[in-house]
Amino acid sequence: MQITKVLVANRGEIAARVFRTLTETGRQSVAIYATPDRGSAWSQLADEAIHLPGESAAETYLNGPEILRIAQERGAQAIHPGYGFLSENPEFAAQVVEAGLIWLGPSAAAITALGDKAEARALAQSLNVGTIPGTNEPIRTWAEIRDFAQTAGYPILLKDPAGGGGRGIRELADLSALIQLAADQGVKLAAEDAPDQDSWGQQIGTDCALRTSFLEKRLVGARHIETQCLRDQAGNFWLASTRDCSVQRRNQKLIEEAPAFLPQHTETQLREWSEKLFQAVDYVGAGTCEYLVDKDGNAYFLEVNPRLQVEHTVTEAVTGTDLVALQLAIAEGQALPQVLPADTTPRGHALQLRITSEDPARGLLPTGGTVSEIKWPAGPGIRIDAALAPGETIPTAFDSLIAKLIISAPTRQQAVARALRALSELQIAGVPNSASLYTELLSDATLAGDPQQIHTRWLESSHLDPAWREAEGLPATPGATAGLAVGATDTAGQQVGVANAAGQQIGAANAAGSATSSGPAESAPTWAEIQIELSGKLQSLAVNTVQLREALGLCGVGGQNLGAAGLGLSGLAAANGSGMAGSLGGLDGLGGVPVQPVRRTRRNTAGSAGGNTGSKDNAVTAPMPATLMKLPVEVGQNVQAGELVALIEAMKMEQPLYAPKDGVVSEILAQVGDSLSSGQTIITLAEETKENATDEGQVNDAR
Repeated sequence: MQITKVLVANRGEIAARVFRTLTETGRQSVAIYATPDRGSAWSQLADEAIHLPGESAAETYLNGPEILRIAQERGAQAIHPGYGFLSENPEFAAQVVEAGLIWLGPSAAAITALGDKAEARALAQSLNVGTIPGTNEPIRTWAEIRDFAQTAGYPILLKDPAGGGGRGIRELADLSALIQLAADQGVKLAAEDAPDQDSWGQQIGTDCALRTSFLEKRLVGARHIETQCLRDQAGNFWLASTRDCSVQRRNQKLIEEAPAFLPQHTETQLREWSEKLFQAVDYVGAGTCEYLVDKDGNAYFLEVNPRLQVEHTVTEAVTGTDLVALQLAIAEGQALPQVLPADTTPRGHALQLRITSEDPARGLLPTGGTVSEIKWPAGPGIRIDAALAPGETIPTAFDSLIAKLIISAPTRQQAVARALRALSELQIAGVPNSASLYTELLSDATLAGDPQQIHTRWLESSHLDPAWREAEGLPATPGATAGLAVGATDTAGQQVGVANAAGQQIGAANAAGSATSSGPAESAPTWAEIQIELSGKLQSLAVNTVQLREALGLCGVGGQNLGAAGLGLSGLAAANGSGMAGSLGGLDGLGGVPVQPVRRTRRNTAGSAGGNTGSKDNAVTAPMPATLMKLPVEVGQNVQAGELVALIEAMKMEQPLYAPKDGVVSEILAQVGDSLSSGQTIITLAEETKENATDEGQVNDAR
């Protein structure tokens, strides 16, 4: 059966990406859009766009019956789920088929077999596919967790079998972390060497989210490797490429690349395992098998994602194929040998950078906003998958992914260089975004030149680790730095001057002004504020004064001795996606000088990088529009500064909130499940009374 019209049950860049293939292949397309997405650029790429009234995902993109009704009403023959939302929902897949439509994904039975991660582990083991040491059954008692850790060794992971996108994973570093986890659930466990061990036999409550979790050993220093696979209705299997997705934050991928530069024996093993898994469940369509690979090249099964992946683009780049077109061909009953190119050997190297509406200067906090200006990079080997236009507002109800920058080149080294060039051209104004973080990461010698050293915790142990950043002489917030490169080419060609901190313009050819310090007192000897004039507007920047003087020494600009004159600067500068770039006085051959946007205040992030302690001393507030997911405290409870008091979710990212100070919970002004506005107070704190403090001290002594 030939498919001529497809409804895409998704939004944003993936919807736009599918619409483009449908147009290229002569098929009609139907978009559905929620109220916050009305008028969006991506919805206008479809032949028809139908409004789904509602503000939330549950009302719209997860509303299976309404989506199915629209598909039938508009005469669509098939539904493409994209990724996320309903793409891994076996009930919806079955309903689509029962309604006489084509589901552009694996069967409901295959999704069911692979959707539960614990059951998928058991399936892999039955096929002699290597798995990480762990359990396949839900944990029942605290003793089970303790005993597993004693056997496997810490750290260990508690994983929700239905989790996805980095959610539903808890890491325990040692026994004390396990005891604290139990305490958070209201269970007091005896220390390991205590004479009374009966407490460990307590059942984990049926109302506790941990009750469905299974256990796995965390492999330290492992890489995250994927195989992009396709299988047709006749059983023909094709492994299109491997991918490396090791650059992650909180188990969420940021940079993906293909191929995965694996030893030949490891790649051969993954190919065999992946084909076994697809055949075992009679998988038809495109999907991804995920593995961890340790330093010795040993591979371990993680899961199968029964859908198209966000990072499918890098496989397309190195194979010259269109995976969405192949999904359509397979669904029509065509055989892979007839639709694949004669030579399917991957060529060259490709990188994908996920551009998200997350603020690097605020711990990559998800944020919405209105895009005022966009300039996409161009040139050979550059692909942009985006669905964004100036004037559009990014809704906070959905994912923070706003664009994908895909770079391909003959070699990995060339791909990295091309990515840096593309980032220097990228401009997204009006909304904080993660582009500047990638400039910093791709400039790192380890990531750029020695990818074998990159592992799933590399980013969190380096660029996102405040201690590491301080030791490296970097600003406190990742992604806020950019090289103000001496002798670099100006990307906008605009002559600019540099003003002093008071805003007084300094001559472009004879800059000899000074800048006053800004920020906390402890940073004053290192960072000083200057202002760059660009297009008639002043932009404040903080300059590393020590490195500036080291770079410029006694050289002069316009005859002025910078070593003596202070921080007066002149030259060319341009704002771009990676911060500021430009030329300072034409001083050739000198290194870059770090700059960062001026931050007037420094937030206390006690307890976790990226965590938010609340904007008021006596209150914990939502830093953005979000949904309240968890409240582990109650009125009258004593809390300490940095203690977890709430968990919110915004743009599919979980965000912990911590107590800003010691105190007593005096009010709880929201309930789990509530939609929170930015700045809304969730919890208020009162001063800890002497009586409470004494009681707490007695409890601590008793422990």
